[in-house]
Amino acid sequence: MRAIYHLIFLSLLIACNQNRGESFDNENLVLEQMGDLEKWQSLQGLYIKALHEEKRLDFPYYSEIKRNLNPTEVWIHQWTEELDNVRYFNDSLGWSLRNGDKTEMDSSMLVYLKNWDRHLFYRTIKNLATENYEAKTKNDSTFTIWDGNYFIATITLNKNGLPYKYFTPTVFGDTSLTVYAKWSETDGLVHPDVSMAPDSSFFFTAEVWTPYFESLKIDTIK
Repeated sequence: MRAIYHLIFLSLLIACNQNRGESFDNENLVLEQMGDLEKWQSLQGLYIKALHEEKRLDFPYYSEIKRNLNPTEVWIHQWTEELDNVRYFNDSLGWSLRNGDKTEMDSSMLVYLKNWDRHLFYRTIKNLATENYEAKTKNDSTFTIWDGNYFIATITLNKNGLPYKYFTPTVFGDTSLTVYAKWSETDGLVHPDVSMAPDSSFFFTAEVWTPYFESLKIDTIK
């Protein structure tokens, strides 16, 4: 338990030490190319089916993600020919189902997943569109995103005004960087189709990206 509190403290320390940038309205600069902002405001859930490719693995694997944004509720199914793994978590609990064997999620994994979900790119765009988050300028193309005094992310825009680099704090006290390499538009929402690690060691390619404007019904058992 002490380790978990230590990880949370490190995340808060990162937030406090971030350069908050200029204090004027920049939300529209970040959101300008993201499509229908009223739909982003209304976004409640997502279904994504994706192909994962990693250099450290000899084979790709698939995932399905069903997600409600408020309140948090996430169902993740990952599989290959040899592996079938389901994880579910919400604001208070989680479990995993690995090749049919169900176990309760330990507290450290739940903290890790909830941190990942809090800094989710789609949640950030929705909250910027609804003015729950604030964007502050670092330079002409880079902005820090804040939930009050809590640091959410740093976004760097490409020459077309779309988010290209997305930095977020982790529970380990460092920063995670995702690069968005390809974009599509679905139902008026502009979203990344391909995300990757900056060294190309990991690719996430969305084959299906479906938005929902009311909460998804998520089965708590596969």
